[in-house]
Amino acid sequence: TLLGPVCQRPIEHGADVSVHAVTKYIGGHSDVLLGAIICNEATRGAMHRQWTDLGVTASSDDCFLALRGLRTLPTRLARHQQSALEIAAWLAARDDVAEVLYPALPGARGHALWKRDFTGAGGLFGVVLKPVPKARVDALLDALELFALGWSWGGFESLAIPVRHERARVLSKFDVAGPMLRLSIGLEDPGDLIADLDQAFAHLSG
Repeated sequence: TLLGPVCQRPIEHGADVSVHAVTKYIGGHSDVLLGAIICNEATRGAMHRQWTDLGVTASSDDCFLALRGLRTLPTRLARHQQSALEIAAWLAARDDVAEVLYPALPGARGHALWKRDFTGAGGLFGVVLKPVPKARVDALLDALELFALGWSWGGFESLAIPVRHERARVLSKFDVAGPMLRLSIGLEDPGDLIADLDQAFAHLSG
């Protein structure tokens, strides 16, 4: 889901089943609700029987929108990655940012694993801020003009949300220094997005 079937191919790495939220990058326009299950030859028969027994179907309109997205997926992912790398590097150099969680960024945690198993990246990443009162983080988010506030991602528009990682992470501990944001970098001009973040980050210091 994070990279579509373009930049990471789980079946080729030994997975039996790969599940995608087509709603994200494959759809690409935030207007389809669809999923996809990709199987290797060993699991295809059992999965097909299960799918048939449950009567799972997808509407023709949703399939049309997914096919439309697939036609531009490699081009869109390349733009998402290019812009995300530029913005992530800009954020990592800021004094008020403790860490940028984007494995495609050189020096970020997970970068070696990303280089081993992936051929590209998308536009979704986390930003850990240095400790600051919640009211300041709220002011930052309220000041954003190009970034919408939204929980989805993978579409053409950039989104931002606060993240409560201590509630989302349940199987292992994840230590970060301060508040965390999640950014989904869309297809807008990265210079415009950096300018929007720059003016919004000014609210962290009052």
